Amino acid sequence: MLKWGKFGSFYSCSNFTRAKPMTVAAGPWKKDAKSVVKKITKALHFPMTVKATVEDTVEFSQEVKDAKEMAAAVEQAQRAGKKVTVEQVSCDFTKENFSAKPDLSAPGADDVPEKEFCDNCGKEMVLKNGPWGPFMSCPDYSADPPCRTIRKLTQKVQQKPPVQLEEMCPKCGKPLLQRDGQYGEFIACSGYPKCKYVKQELLEVPCPKCGGDIAVRKTKRGDTFYGCTNYPKCDFASNLKLVNQTCPKCESAYLLELANGKGTYLVCPNNREALPKRRPKKGAPVEAPATPECGYQRKVGPPKKMEPPALRIPDPDRTRPVVESVA
Repeated sequence: MLKWGKFGSFYSCSNFTRAKPMTVAAGPWKKDAKSVVKKITKALHFPMTVKATVEDTVEFSQEVKDAKEMAAAVEQAQRAGKKVTVEQVSCDFTKENFSAKPDLSAPGADDVPEKEFCDNCGKEMVLKNGPWGPFMSCPDYSADPPCRTIRKLTQKVQQKPPVQLEEMCPKCGKPLLQRDGQYGEFIACSGYPKCKYVKQELLEVPCPKCGGDIAVRKTKRGDTFYGCTNYPKCDFASNLKLVNQTCPKCESAYLLELANGKGTYLVCPNNREALPKRRPKKGAPVEAPATPECGYQRKVGPPKKMEPPALRIPDPDRTRPVVESVA
């Protein structure tokens, strides 16, 4: 029968098993032999081998094919040795499944470099997008039985040469460079590491906690959020864009831009009914709101169309393949 293992698919005998042997104690066997036989036949399959050992020496061994033969063999084994075990007969014959893998040694096999085959089952790999970016996966990743072969696409941090700009660094006066990093393009000083200035996109709203600047930032997944530039001294962060307008009801110093399927709204940060609910941290005490509830919100535009990012196959010369096969 065909099975899937760590190094690919293979053919094995139907009696191939990794089931552990079961020990038959003398007390439960004398009390209720039928229930012990029923328990063994439920966990193991025939044919089985009944063994009796004395200090790691096999004194009795018999292969049985049904429950009656097993009961009689256990009775003989109880008299012959101290420890009685029942194990399933396993055949270790295996044969590799060559038909499931492509013949890469054939002439012309290297003429199609854009195609990649699964090292486990031989099917053509497909490009998928996960929480940590695109990756190559076997098409039977979610099938039954599954083939969990993937290849991560780990791109280099520096993909393009830096481009010098006419703008000068406000800290040291050296020219700025446009670089391509792990999370996209950014502008930094050419005097790095002596000068660690990085140009950021700042909002016109001061930080509500410390009064510093609010910058546009991105997470590892590419999501945009807004955080204070004084991090880690100030941990203020928001998933919604801050707008430099005062709330007419509660006089809050800023408003939040909220976009949903109905439209784009300016919402007061104290309007807890309209804003998305945040999941509390595990073990953290539930804190009461420090500001009173405010229900102010105003529609300022139509709904924003959010298009999913298109999948792009990275350049193989700039990637490092890592193959992980899970049976």
